[in-house]
Formats: sequence, C-alpha cells, structure tokens
Amino acid sequence: MRVLVVEDDSFTRTAVLDALETAGYDTLAVPSVADALISLSEFDPHAVCADLHLGDGPSGIAFLRRVAKERPWVGRVILTSHMSVEAATGEHHSSPPGTIMLVKATLNSLVQVGDAVRDSIAATNAPRNSDVPDIGDGHETRTLSRLQAEILSLVAAGYTNTAIARRRNMSLRSVEMIVTRSFRALGVQNGPEMNSRVLAMKMWQSGRIIVR
Repeated sequence: MRVLVVEDDSFTRTAVLDALETAGYDTLAVPSVADALISLSEFDPHAVCADLHLGDGPSGIAFLRRVAKERPWVGRVILTSHMSVEAATGEHHSSPPGTIMLVKATLNSLVQVGDAVRDSIAATNAPRNSDVPDIGDGHETRTLSRLQAEILSLVAAGYTNTAIARRRNMSLRSVEMIVTRSFRALGVQNGPEMNSRVLAMKMWQSGRIIVR
C-alpha cells in the first residue's frame, strides 16, 4: 500500500519514510501542501501522514480536511510535535473524523506510525451503517472500486461527465460507462421521481460507500 508523507523537516521526513518502508509500505515524501495536492492524483495513496505545521504555506490540517472531503477512502494520520491542532496551527478547527493523531514526544518507536497508518486505512474503509442517518431510499452500504470512487468524487463536486473526461484525460464513453456501473453497484437508478446522481451523492455524503 502507498503512503504519502507531508513533512517539511528533512530529518523527520527521512525517519518516517524509513519506518514506513520497513513496515512494507510504498512511500512518497513531500515538504508542502502544494506538493501534496499534486501527489494525491499522481501517487494515488492509500493513506497520508502529515505534520500540522508546514512553514508559511497551508497547514497540514487544511490538507487533511481536503483529503477527507475529496477522498474519504484515504486513511489520515497526523504526526506533530504539538498536543493540539490549535497549538500547532493557530486554527480553530478539529481534525476530520477518523483521523489518527500522533504526538512525536509520546511515541515509543516510529513503528507506531506504521501501525497508525494501517489503522487509519481500516477505519476509512469500515462499514458505518450504525453511524449514519437513514437517507430514506432503503439502501445499505455498498462497495466501489478506487477508480469508481474517484469518478464519483468528481460527480459529487458537480462536474458533468464531459468535464470529468477532460480532467481525467479519458474518453467520454469511458466515463459514462464507469458512472453507469457505479450507479448500478450502488443500486440507484433514475425514475419518475428520483435522480440517480442525487441518490448516489446522498449515499456518498452519508458514509454508505466503502472503497476497495
């Protein structure tokens, strides 16, 4: 599995990479949120491990909140020297639900980082039927592939199939097939009173979609 590490301190970055690679993960490390956003698409990580304070640019918490919104299937780990998000960034924001926070001073070993990454991946892909409200359409939790989930995330952002094809450098026909198969996997379809894209978004937003 692939882990993207976002850490501006070179010593810590190297130590975390060594620990994760020893644990069997494929890794990529970047020093800033700007680099991390590019790497999300190119590296396609199963989990991200980010420091909170990343110099003068956007904070790690801003990055993690974006990951949680756009790629909810990606595990999230905070590795910080601070005891709270506010202390590290000055922002009055909590970490996204399901994010694991590790304080460097309390770690017995960097092996714990690998354990946290594993747990974060498991947490983001766990069924959450008991945690979400009934959306009124009778659907249970359903499973999508990573590609289907990525396309659905663009649907959720409001993009048309044509725009998705352009952004993903895919043919329109390929996107249409993926969207259709995704809706079929979710058990949603158009009808006289319902719209399949709206139903799929309700499932996405309520946590009823598991990504494999």
